[in-house]
Amino acid sequence: MDVIAKDLSHHYGGKELSLFLYVNNTQIQPTLLALPTVEHLASRGLPFRGTEDKFGSPRSGNYVMALKLIAEFDPFLTENIKLHGNKGSGTTAYISSFVCEEFIHIIGNNVVYEIVNKGKLAKYFSNSVDSTPDVAYSDQLTFIIRYVSENCLPEEDFLKFIPSCGHKGEDMVTAILDVLAEYDLDVKNCRGQSYENASKMSGLYSGVQARILVLVSLVVYVPCAPHSLNIVGTNTVKSSSMPQSSVVKNLSKTRWSDQADACKSVCQSWNEILNALSHIANDECQKPDTRQEALDLHNSLNSLDNCLIDLLWNDILEGFRVVSKALQAQDCHIILVVELYQNLITYVTNNGTEFDSYDEKAKNMCKQTSYKQDNSRKRLRKSHFEETTGTELVVELQRRCKAYELLQDRFAFLTLLQTKKSDEIKKDCQKFFSTYPNDLGEVLKSECLHLSAHLKTLRIEKVSATNLSAMFSEKGLMVVYPNFNIALRM
Repeated sequence: MDVIAKDLSHHYGGKELSLFLYVNNTQIQPTLLALPTVEHLASRGLPFRGTEDKFGSPRSGNYVMALKLIAEFDPFLTENIKLHGNKGSGTTAYISSFVCEEFIHIIGNNVVYEIVNKGKLAKYFSNSVDSTPDVAYSDQLTFIIRYVSENCLPEEDFLKFIPSCGHKGEDMVTAILDVLAEYDLDVKNCRGQSYENASKMSGLYSGVQARILVLVSLVVYVPCAPHSLNIVGTNTVKSSSMPQSSVVKNLSKTRWSDQADACKSVCQSWNEILNALSHIANDECQKPDTRQEALDLHNSLNSLDNCLIDLLWNDILEGFRVVSKALQAQDCHIILVVELYQNLITYVTNNGTEFDSYDEKAKNMCKQTSYKQDNSRKRLRKSHFEETTGTELVVELQRRCKAYELLQDRFAFLTLLQTKKSDEIKKDCQKFFSTYPNDLGEVLKSECLHLSAHLKTLRIEKVSATNLSAMFSEKGLMVVYPNFNIALRM
């Protein structure tokens, strides 16, 4: 029993757990059964508590239910439940809800301890912070660290929730630094930061990323590629002058892909929608308000202007959709991100020159031949700054693409050694070494030349950073290319 108690104490949190372990036949066995129960329920994200914490109650939770099930095959636990299960507070019972909460706390601390140790062992890490409301709609920050594990694969782990610390960039920076200090993670080893695209987080001058960059100049800001595209897509939909109420699917204010579905449904069912609205408007069984609303929608939708807009945005948003899906793939790398953004920019730019083609399609679909502005007096309209139409849309995509182009310029050569000449590799290595002189040795240049020959010998034409890391782990190449391995981890 002494050995079992020591093993449990070591596995679930050291000395803290020993407070619960009494090494005698009457107390250790319930603890041995309760601990694995807590561990398995927590690992699957199952709720512990019910509306009652009583054995035998149909309203008890999963924790009580699991212990009751085990007791059917364990006479000792059955007797323990009879003696101590429902006595309430003031009675020592190592299967009570109070002790269950303590076990959860201890195991949780141990999980965080393991995550932090992995981050320290990797040395270099990046952090990701995002605001998420809880069930009470109170803002809290989720703190995540990303690092390369011992098996040379990138891992991303949730560390903790930070209570609301204010909405200013300065307050959030303080909160982030406090978390790093709490877990003894050196901010000087941070090499990346990723936040949402709000100005307080991503602002160039007073945003969180800018303030941390002042403290550590090597912390590269990496905005979430799909989220950046999501914001541009949302603004794109908002810029359309098509009436929001003319679509047949619900619109989401944040998920532009849902708005793409709505736009596509209108485009594919144009005539069916008009016929349905016309039927409702002429149906005498309907209320007058309903008939009038249907007539207004029919007249608004049945125009060459709206038809052309729907066709145009349908194609543009479909382009956004496929790019966003590719950006969310697990094996997506920085070179592909830049390539996808640049291809989307070219696609949107070319679409702007296809007016005649869209004009012909719109006239064939809606059977109209003139635009509203051709039949009314022209009025000057002031452009709004936040609208992202035409050239503005391309400019916005280009602006967001620059962040990824910076990363590509700095790190992409690490995965392209097999395609480069020796002079190009030497130039890239010198530039990279000048950026990280305290992390790398000058032998990085010779290691990259050696690895280039190695990859060419293996006839590897394309390789991602993740694949390279996996190959290093499988073949034990970290000792052959130590500086390159450090660069790859960063």
